[in-house]
Amino acid sequence: MASGMWKKLLRPKIEKISSHQAFIAAYTALKPIWLEEQSKAIKLSPDEQRQISLKQNDALKTLIFNCGLDEKTYSKNYPVPLLTNNDLNLELKQYEKDLDDTFRKEVGKIIPLLKEHTIHGVEKYLATFDKALLSLAKTQARKDILDRLSVYYVPTLIKLDKGLITYYNQHLNNRDPDESYTLTSTFMDIIDLMERDGHRARLGEAIYPPKQMNNVRK
Repeated sequence: MASGMWKKLLRPKIEKISSHQAFIAAYTALKPIWLEEQSKAIKLSPDEQRQISLKQNDALKTLIFNCGLDEKTYSKNYPVPLLTNNDLNLELKQYEKDLDDTFRKEVGKIIPLLKEHTIHGVEKYLATFDKALLSLAKTQARKDILDRLSVYYVPTLIKLDKGLITYYNQHLNNRDPDESYTLTSTFMDIIDLMERDGHRARLGEAIYPPKQMNNVRK
């Protein structure tokens, strides 16, 4: 009798653990597949890249649903991994490679990681970043090229804050497929998303919790 009661009490916990473990196993298996798809999509049109991003996020939501887990929690803690510049095998011109190498070496030095996770902090960071780009590039023309090349470093620069990662994912999902993006324009879009969530009226507050990723801008 007592043994049967304990089994009933433990069953929900066991099932929950099993669902989590099943999710982790599938998520771990999907991560390299998603990254490979993103790598192959580098030369595709922005619209095709956007469709791949949407497909991957839909696959994640389906996985969470099939495992019977909370979508909001698991989407935040286990997002679709994003390809960084270190993962890319880009065919760059020599002067572009030189600029990219210079930028990569200065991440965390002249190019700091974003640590102030408020809308004011992001704006201040963007102003500092603009000066750092010109310092590295030396000329405005080279700065514009570096701004374009460095867009793939955004996940690295904001990695200290999960809320900003969520806004970056929103940016990927909502961006105009016909528009070309740079690192600067990406941060401007993140600031715009934060404003739409009301962070301009809450200066000084942390950005948690951001709205869900499936919000559509009006």
